[in-house]
Amino acid sequence: MTLLHAAMGSILFGWWHLGLIIFSVALSIKMNVLLYAPSLFILMLKAMSISGVISALASAALVQIVLGLPFLLSFPVEYISRAFNLGRVFIHFWSVNFKFVPEPFNFQCCLGSQTRCCIWTCC
Repeated sequence: MTLLHAAMGSILFGWWHLGLIIFSVALSIKMNVLLYAPSLFILMLKAMSISGVISALASAALVQIVLGLPFLLSFPVEYISRAFNLGRVFIHFWSVNFKFVPEPFNFQCCLGSQTRCCIWTCC
C-alpha cells in the first residue's frame, strides 16, 4: 500500500505518468490496488487529454508486461489464466472485518456507495 500512496502523491503533484507507473508496480504486488482504478480513470479523463490518458495507460501496461515477462516466457497460459483472476466471488462467510453486517445489507451498501461516488465524481 505504500506504493499506492506514492502513486497518489505523484498524481496529486500532476505527475500522471509517473503516478501510473508506480500504481502499476503496486498493482503487481497487491491486487487490492485495483479497487482504486475506476476512480483514478475518471480523474485521468478529467485532468488529461485522451492521448495523455492512452499514453499513461500504455506505460502502466508496459510495466505489467515487463514485470510479468519471466512468467510469460516460462508458463504463458497458466500466468494469463491465473495471475489476474477477476472471476472470484466474494463469499460473506469468508469475511473477517464485516461479520457484524448482515449479508444482504453488505452488498446493497457497497453498491450504493459506489454509485454515489461515481455520480459525485462525474459532476
